Order: sequence, then structure tokens, then C-alpha cells
Amino acid sequence: VFIYNGSKDVHLHQIRAFNSRSRAPSLLARQSENVAFTECEVSDTQMVIFEENAWQVYGSGITASSCRGVFIEDCSVVENRDMVAEWVAAGGTSSQKYNWYQAGAIQVSGSSHVVVRNNTVRTTGNGIDMGGAAPALVEGNDVDNCHETGIKCVNGANNQIVRNNRVTRCGIVAIWITPGNTNFAIRNCSIENNVIGQIGQGIGGNGYWNKWFKQTVPAGIHFHTALTTSQRSRDHVATGNRFYETSAMRSPGVMIQTGDRGAFNITQSDNSVFNDAVTPPLAAPPSSTGYQLPVRVPVNTATFSDSFSGPAGDPGPDYEVRNGSAFTVASGAIENTGSGLNVAVVPSVTLPDAEG
Repeated sequence: VFIYNGSKDVHLHQIRAFNSRSRAPSLLARQSENVAFTECEVSDTQMVIFEENAWQVYGSGITASSCRGVFIEDCSVVENRDMVAEWVAAGGTSSQKYNWYQAGAIQVSGSSHVVVRNNTVRTTGNGIDMGGAAPALVEGNDVDNCHETGIKCVNGANNQIVRNNRVTRCGIVAIWITPGNTNFAIRNCSIENNVIGQIGQGIGGNGYWNKWFKQTVPAGIHFHTALTTSQRSRDHVATGNRFYETSAMRSPGVMIQTGDRGAFNITQSDNSVFNDAVTPPLAAPPSSTGYQLPVRVPVNTATFSDSFSGPAGDPGPDYEVRNGSAFTVASGAIENTGSGLNVAVVPSVTLPDAEG
């Protein structure tokens, strides 16, 4: 499913995409405004291809690129096949370049005013990849078994709040803050109250990362160096994070790479490292405010105000009505007319019944 080139106010709800096995994303929004993915299910998107003279694993579940106003909530992206085994069977070897597992579950790049909340990710290369997304909220997600990173803030992804997520079994890092290959500085990110465990284990626990990051990984939260001194990562907060089952981590807890290109002005508080199993429940995030449906009381009438409460500056849709029969909307009241959904706006709009 593709949303692209100037589309506005598009909501994909309960879309199910199975077995696409493509280099392209299963669900994609590009150069669009106010797009929402809610309760969507994506599974088995990955494939092995030969590219840049090496075998690679590619495939993306949900991607938003160059958008303004993105909501990805209550979705799942799951891979059921053993892609490492398929990669080896195709001819992949440990001698090829390290980043051969390029698949990503949820990817947001070059976008603004982003919410990624309450999603489930299982078995991929990178779980939630926030490349140049700013500002953004990444909250309440459950990410497990990533070959490389669980949540990645990269390539100018400034002003991000990453909180109340559960990230387990990532080969390199659970939460990674890095200027990346584009060398765009990362600033003003807050990493709060995340549950992290078993990093360096799972499908990425094969030691391929031993030759890089100056042996600072596997790590729980990693603030990475930049390519140049002018683009150093800075002004971040890491607080209230809990790290469990740290036996495979070189850097349990928070790792800050320093030096003339290293991260600086990092504030840490109340982070805790345990040897216990990852048993605490995922911290419950607040109720979704990104894209809500109005409540109808009683059956054929309703009074409501603007139910869209997305990021400041985004006008968004005023409301959304879902019902099996037709409705008329006028002055905040909904009445069942049986002849279509008529919205009292200027100009007036007539929508088909069932959903508007």
C-alpha cells in the first residue's frame, strides 16, 4: 500500500500485509502530510538478494519518508523465517561487510512531527529506525530479536523522546544515538524509562561486530562518535533506564564514546543495571492521543470537538466517523439519515456510508 506525492489526511487502519518479500516496504508513505498507520499487521517481508557484490537481507514493514505528521500506532511487524539461515544458504559468509542485514521493521526518514507508539517488532535487522525524523516520540514499543539495533536515532534525528520501550535481544545496541554515515549531528534527545535486556544475544549474537565501534558494543544505550568534530552528538538525557541480563554486553548500561568527535553534554540519572532476567512488565504509556475516534452517544447522535491532537502546527482532520450506516454531520451533531454522510463544512462534502 503506497501513500505518496502530496497526499493528505490518510489513515490506514487494520491493513494486513503478508508475504510481500520485496525490497520495497509493505506499507509506505512518501512526501505526504498527516498519515496514520494503526492496528496494521505486516509479516514476512524480507528476502535475500545479491547487491553491491555481496548477499544482503532486505525488506521493510512500515516506512514513512519525507512526511509531515506521521502516526504509527498499535501495529506489528514480524518475520517468521530464519533469514540468517537463508542468507548463509544463498552464499553469505562472515568475511563480507558487516551490515548485510539491512531489513527494517519500522522506518521513518526525513519526516517531522512523528509518533511511533505501542508497536510490536519481532526479528529484523533494525527494529525502529528514526533516520532524520524530528521532532519525534517513540513510546511503548516492544522490540525483540534484531540483528543490529532495536531503536536507532540517526542522521539528524534531533529532539526525540524515546521512552517506556522494551528492547531485547539486539546484536549491537538496544538504543543507538548516532550521526550516522550522513554525519548529521544528533541533539536534544531524551532516553527515558526503557527496559533493555539480553543485548548481544538473539540472531545478532554472532560476534560480527567485534571489529568496529572500538569494542564498545554490545551496549544498552550507545552515544556514537561523529565523522567530524563539527557534527558531534550533544545535549542528551538518559534517565530511569533499566538493563537486564547483561552477560553478553561489553558496555552494560549507557556507553558514551568520547574524544574530539565523541558525544558530549550527556546527562545521566537513575539508570540501573541488573543481572536478573527481563521480567518486569513493559511500562504502560499514556493513552494514545495521536489519532482518536470520537465517541457517539447515544446511537444516532453525538456531540464532540476536534479529536485530533497531534503535534503543534498540524491542522489534521477534525474528526473521523466509523459506522456501518450513513450519517449527517452538522454543528457537532451526528444524525442517521440513511442517505449518505453529509458534513456541514464549507464547501459541503458528501461521503459514502460505512466510513468517513
